[in-house]
Amino acid sequence: MRKKSTSQLNRSLIIFGQQPPPIGGVTRHIQRLHEHLLADNIAHRIIGKNILTWLLPIYQAEVIHIHFSNPLAQYALATLGKMLGKPTIMTVHRDIDRYSGTKKRLHDIAIKSVSKPLVLNQRSYEIATVLHTKTEKISAFLPPVNSEELPKPIKKKLENLKARFKVVCCTNAFDYALDQEGREIYQISQLVKYWQNIPGHALIVSDPTAHNLEYLQREGIYIPDGILFIAEPHDFIPVIRASDVFIRCTTTDGDSISVKEALYLHTPVLATSCTDRPAECHLFDVHDLATLKNLLEEIDLSPDQMQGPENAYHRLKEIYQEYGLQ
Repeated sequence: MRKKSTSQLNRSLIIFGQQPPPIGGVTRHIQRLHEHLLADNIAHRIIGKNILTWLLPIYQAEVIHIHFSNPLAQYALATLGKMLGKPTIMTVHRDIDRYSGTKKRLHDIAIKSVSKPLVLNQRSYEIATVLHTKTEKISAFLPPVNSEELPKPIKKKLENLKARFKVVCCTNAFDYALDQEGREIYQISQLVKYWQNIPGHALIVSDPTAHNLEYLQREGIYIPDGILFIAEPHDFIPVIRASDVFIRCTTTDGDSISVKEALYLHTPVLATSCTDRPAECHLFDVHDLATLKNLLEEIDLSPDQMQGPENAYHRLKEIYQEYGLQ
């Protein structure tokens, strides 16, 4: 068998998506996929949002994997892949029913056009499988290959919190964002307002864009003692490691990578019941933060009983090979 040239190898797998910055669940997922593929010596390229760079990589690709959440980008890439006869996989990182109107029509056509749609929760699977029989539900979790250290000033602040409070919790929000009903998706301001009702507990807010902190300051919302914002780009893994509990207080969600990271690190997870969650999560009502307080008072902080999440990379690699990646 003739060995592939370097130029052939470089175009085998084309991933359409974005690595950090900004830091968010999808960009972290793509960054870790990149790291796992490098460690496995699988040739690939990651192509960003500049549409002028799309056509040649699609033409050269053996397998295409779409990660963009914009329905127009999904539609364009899925259509091009189908026209050129390229095996095309698309991961739907958001709830599949969050779109309406033209966006929904483009999103649905993209799902129908690709070779294999991948979705991240049961509700999305039930909708997508009607559009495409080869839809598969998969985890979004890829364990970190490498983890960065936090800057020393932040590490010192975390150590100070741990010395002053009996329980240190953390939460994260890659940006200030609203859902279709106009509610904060990550509920940061609601947590901040309620936190004074949870004595003895500190809260670290991972806010890499600083947009949530800026919103609180702009609205004049008081930030109680014991709440620390990390309002600069950083790796969330060491934040979870420094915490006793991870809180996922969202109004909508896909397969949250942060939830899987916390479970992977054997950190208890308290999450809203807005979507199906891993069985190890403790659920509370996003509309009633007293249910969160009750969980924090009752939860067993021992990590011994928790089981880590499934590593999605092994299945992704199998899918790439099923569709012809050598």
